[in-house]
Amino acid sequence: MKVKIRNANEMDLENIANIYVSSWKKAFSKFLLKNTINKLNVLEKQQFLKDILLEKGNILIAENNKNKEICSYIVYENISKNSIEIISFYISPLYVKENVANQLLNNLKLYCKDNYISNIVLWTFRNNKDSINFYKSLGFYETGFERQSNIEIGQIEVQYILKNI
Repeated sequence: MKVKIRNANEMDLENIANIYVSSWKKAFSKFLLKNTINKLNVLEKQQFLKDILLEKGNILIAENNKNKEICSYIVYENISKNSIEIISFYISPLYVKENVANQLLNNLKLYCKDNYISNIVLWTFRNNKDSINFYKSLGFYETGFERQSNIEIGQIEVQYILKNI
């Protein structure tokens, strides 16, 4: 499926927040407490995304060429001169099998090349096997760094990196 990759604007935030919440609930309900899952809401995530958009502007979206629906998004930030960190990367459940995420990540890689950034870093839950397999399929590998998640007590996040873009 062909998509258009572009920078998000304020009009996109509600749709992005809906993808965030629906994808998050689907992915993490396998290992996070129900109480943690139920705390997540669209309005809170919409405000989170608005703050990022206004402060940094670092939200890329993939939009279906045919119906202009947002399929996927990546929120990222520069963490050093040569590295960016993916803060949030989700695909609408309707588009998981459509290769949209690869197209979006390839666009982010082009941004990195154009800006002399050589590393993309991200964190994911240790128990998030589906995402870990997905990231590995894109060339990411585990760095060995771990941290306690601030989302839920007892959950560990592991760091992955894509080097030499």
